[in-house]
Amino acid sequence: PGLEGLTNKAWLKVRHEFAIMEISQGTQCQTCGLRFTDRSVQTKHLDRHFRLNRRLQRQAGRVVSREWDLSVEEWCDQDDPTLVEVRKQERKKDEEEEEKTKVVLQVPEDESQKRCNKCGDILERQFDADKDMHVYIHATRVAEGEQKIPKEHWNKILCQSCYELFINPPKPPEKKTGEEEGKPGTGKAKDEEKANEEEDKGNEEEEKKEEDEKKDEEENEKKEDEEKEEEEDAKVKMEEEDEGEEEEVKEEKNS
Repeated sequence: PGLEGLTNKAWLKVRHEFAIMEISQGTQCQTCGLRFTDRSVQTKHLDRHFRLNRRLQRQAGRVVSREWDLSVEEWCDQDDPTLVEVRKQERKKDEEEEEKTKVVLQVPEDESQKRCNKCGDILERQFDADKDMHVYIHATRVAEGEQKIPKEHWNKILCQSCYELFINPPKPPEKKTGEEEGKPGTGKAKDEEKANEEEDKGNEEEEKKEEDEKKDEEENEKKEDEEKEEEEDAKVKMEEEDEGEEEEVKEEKNS
């Protein structure tokens, strides 16, 4: 009977096999009692129990401090709180691998220039044991006559980010063609005009329908008023006929 059966005491006392079969589908977790029909979901759930139990065993007999608040990225990815530390380690590994694969430019230290010639950031100074000298890392000296870099930066030191911007500048946004801009006579403009015309036609049809409906309603109201008037006239005539019959009966009695 659906939700109505929940308020029917007699129905609730009866054993319903279909409800029992629906509830007991899949395999049951021996720890929390949840049931799963998907094997992969069940294995993830069991792994989560294993991690929680291992954490509790490690923390046994220790003073545990409150964890720091999660970052926005960690909070958004928190489908399973036991995986936060695992994901932190994975991100650190990914960042380290990116740093290793990235080419680090370096140039010998120049005491006359300690800042990037373009952005003005302080150049990072480090000792290079292989060369036995101090160098600026993430920086390079621009060769004279380099075409992609302006003359004002020739023979000067630039930080790696500024240098890469000159060598590989970001692509400017593509200019929209006439069709994309919607100029008159183009395909997009024609499509927009057709869409506007169809909208106007649709609005006109709706207005006509509304007017027709209003007219029908007025006609129906008039018909109803006429029928009411006819009924009232018929009642008046019936009352007059009844009165006439009563007078005739009285006259007969008097005679």
